[in-house]
Amino acid sequence: MAPRSEGARVCLIAVGELGLKTALRAKSALGARAELWARRGLGEGDCLFEDLRGAAARAWELFDALVFFSSCGVAVRAISGLPSSKWDDPAVLAVDELGRSAVSLLSGHLGGANELALELGRALGATPVVTTTSDLQGLSLPDSMARAWGLRVVGGERIKEMAASANLGRALGLVVGPEVELRWSGMPPYLVPLGWGEEIPPGLGGLVVV
Repeated sequence: MAPRSEGARVCLIAVGELGLKTALRAKSALGARAELWARRGLGEGDCLFEDLRGAAARAWELFDALVFFSSCGVAVRAISGLPSSKWDDPAVLAVDELGRSAVSLLSGHLGGANELALELGRALGATPVVTTTSDLQGLSLPDSMARAWGLRVVGGERIKEMAASANLGRALGLVVGPEVELRWSGMPPYLVPLGWGEEIPPGLGGLVVV
């Protein structure tokens, strides 16, 4: 699982002159955790490449997040065939060359693409574009909470079902072990706290155990 966006290693990939200018602004904002990869001939970058798909494949293995300064279509074609699992894939974003939109494309929750879109939006004055249903409803789902708390998710095959339940307004039970301390910024409304060893009431859409 990738770390939170604040500590993630980010590859900024520029394919054109206008995109390079915007990528340089992003690198200045992100600091040492960001590297700038630019198409050869643009004249500036920590790494220069000729083949975008090849560069994307290398960056996929090295970084926690890939940000393409291009159209969404260019970014999607560049990573074609690389995604394998929401548990392992890096965050992928597309920022248009003028820096007006920062679009979360892949690994919005576990990879941190949604958070990074918001961060780049603030840094560039861009509009962050996040399309995950839970975020549009202002809900923090179990996978996002696990990532925020630095916890490993077990039984991840149920995440989609539980997310669907929460998005539809169905309650999920939350059981926290007696030795576990969690810091809350606010309990999500769909979570029903249950005591350790308490009988599970019927009708819940799932159970989150920490």
